[in-house]
Amino acid sequence: MNPIKIDISKIIPDKDQPRKSFDVTKLAQLRESIKKQGIVNPIIVEEIPGGKGTFIIVDGERRYRVAESLGLKVLPIVVIKPQNDIDRLVQQFHIQEQHEGWLPTEKAMVLHKLVKQLNIPMNKAYEMLGISGRTANSYASFAALQDKEGFQKSGAKLEWAGKITSLKKLARRVSAEQDVDFDGSTSRQLEKAVVNRIINGDIENSHDFTKLKDSFTMNPKLIRGFIDTDVTPEVMFVKTKAKGAYYLRNLLLNCGYLETNCNAFLKEGTVKVNEDDVVFIKRTYKTLSELLRKIG
Repeated sequence: MNPIKIDISKIIPDKDQPRKSFDVTKLAQLRESIKKQGIVNPIIVEEIPGGKGTFIIVDGERRYRVAESLGLKVLPIVVIKPQNDIDRLVQQFHIQEQHEGWLPTEKAMVLHKLVKQLNIPMNKAYEMLGISGRTANSYASFAALQDKEGFQKSGAKLEWAGKITSLKKLARRVSAEQDVDFDGSTSRQLEKAVVNRIINGDIENSHDFTKLKDSFTMNPKLIRGFIDTDVTPEVMFVKTKAKGAYYLRNLLLNCGYLETNCNAFLKEGTVKVNEDDVVFIKRTYKTLSELLRKIG
């Protein structure tokens, strides 16, 4: 299609545009480019039915914003066939996939919106957009959050949605085991408290989530304290002496590795074990035997 030129007042940004944040530096670079060269690539629009010659942006909101800030009166556009809201959202998703700087949480919000508007299972939406594997799991965890917008605004990594969901499940379980209240409201408050810690820098990596899990396992009553105060995961971990839970989890994990490798080695049986290796294995066996005597 050949581009046409139209008055900028006839162009309307899409309020449902999936991409909400734009890199300030790149916007400044685009501004300089448009000042010198004008808009080289036309803006893709649809005519709004009954809109008296107005058009909604499908692709090119950054160019539109810069042009508006520069006081340009006329913009080049390419008009495509009108779509329904769902088809437009899907098309915009694929368009933004080809642009730099689109935040994973923005993608997750689009997916959540698609699932709600289409009233379809999440895996169908993923299939529609060509998403699979670990990425799909991260989006599913995001969808399980109670305050998606708060998480998105925090700037947290998308994969941390899964860690928050896992933390809330553990908090619910250990609370039930020790008869500590943990309802839907508490779950939301815990989620908000975690997001606030992410914003202020008290949660910086996966180890901080692990420390929270170990602390809550040691004493579920501390969940309320974490919500109501500004205590950090590190301080809570130290105060609860939760290192025991940490070492137990690692012990069980390594016992699993040990069993698997012992069985595999015995089955293979082709490598000669030297004397130093035997000494090391015996020392490990002695330590495990001592542990078993203590824990009964």
